[in-house]
Amino acid sequence: MNHTGYINLIFISVISTILLSFSAFALTIGVVHDNAAERYNFFEIKNSFHALYPDIPIEFIGLPSAKYKLQVNDWLTSETGPDVLFWYGGMRLKQFIRQGYIENLDGLSTELNWQQNFSSTALQTAKYKDSIYAIPVSYYQWGIYYNKKILKQFNIAPPSNWKDFLAACKALKNGRFEPIALGSAEPWVLAAWFDYLNLRLNGLDFHQNLLIGDIPFTDQRVIKVFEYWAELINKKYFLSGHQRLNRNEAMPYLFRDLSAFILNGNSLSNRIPANLEQNIGFMPFPEIAPEHAGYEDAPMDVFFVRASSKNKKDAKTFITYLSQADVQTKYNKYAAGYPPNIASSISENLFSKAGLQLLQNAKGLAQFFDRDSESDFSEPALAVFAEFMKNPNIEVTVAKLEQLRQSKLLDK
Repeated sequence: MNHTGYINLIFISVISTILLSFSAFALTIGVVHDNAAERYNFFEIKNSFHALYPDIPIEFIGLPSAKYKLQVNDWLTSETGPDVLFWYGGMRLKQFIRQGYIENLDGLSTELNWQQNFSSTALQTAKYKDSIYAIPVSYYQWGIYYNKKILKQFNIAPPSNWKDFLAACKALKNGRFEPIALGSAEPWVLAAWFDYLNLRLNGLDFHQNLLIGDIPFTDQRVIKVFEYWAELINKKYFLSGHQRLNRNEAMPYLFRDLSAFILNGNSLSNRIPANLEQNIGFMPFPEIAPEHAGYEDAPMDVFFVRASSKNKKDAKTFITYLSQADVQTKYNKYAAGYPPNIASSISENLFSKAGLQLLQNAKGLAQFFDRDSESDFSEPALAVFAEFMKNPNIEVTVAKLEQLRQSKLLDK
């Protein structure tokens, strides 16, 4: 077979089929695909990369996010798998860097003037000990998406503070609605509720120090976070049966006028049916303590080169391609995010203006619970959150989290 110009895009939905032999001829790239827009994004990348580099055949290996997170660890520890991998900026990237799994990109970043082309905030998510190991490609807002029709029916304005949010939930519950849509079959979604309640009550510095292990989870300020969360659970404001739904399966409850609110990242905008777009609004997570308003979750997505790759030259060519302003503009058109290259343009899509304004006005940005902490801690902590949703016993919950902090974070 003539492999020149041969480009194959592979999307894998069953984890067992991942045990394929990676082509010795093609550059292989591991990616997440959770929706049709993301799949189409990589088709576009495939075509535009081939136009520029026809002698570098590429294969994309795609998985849904939950399975991908598990598979990446297997690829890296076994020194097999794709040459280039999509991943998450912050602590999750730094863990792999410390373990020697990721190629240093200092030479490439100097050659391509990344220090001038990217903000220091963006590059910081891809750094470890002042060296750069990944190319930032997209960041996006989290917040609350709401159903305009339902709020109008109850004469409720989008609540900007916690008191009004609780009042809205009470009115909706009395009106036989389940106010907050949620799909927690994959419990990482629950971490957004912990993040925002902690950010709104205690601020960014406290939040980040807590997640690296510097503050005990038995601290009264953490207990207060769970008191706020427990109120929502005990009043049954969350969608019943949410443990059986994943995040994508929960979204239609918002779209179809069954729930009024959902806390989500902006990837939600790619899943709203076109005929329903005008009925969905976006608002920041409500203010609780005024002195801690304005802190947001804004995860940064990155790509890196596997240190054990046998195809590093072509891998770095692909990283170079991803760093370009026009490529990042196109990438984020389908990713529903914002390009970190400062010369890129912001694509006009649903909620892009509102989301960008939110992040530009933010006092500080967190990555996300499982990106701001070690995975040895964050993964079992998510199971604790899931148990809390079933049985909101605060004393037991903080004790379990404190045990994890002491066993997983204090020796780091």
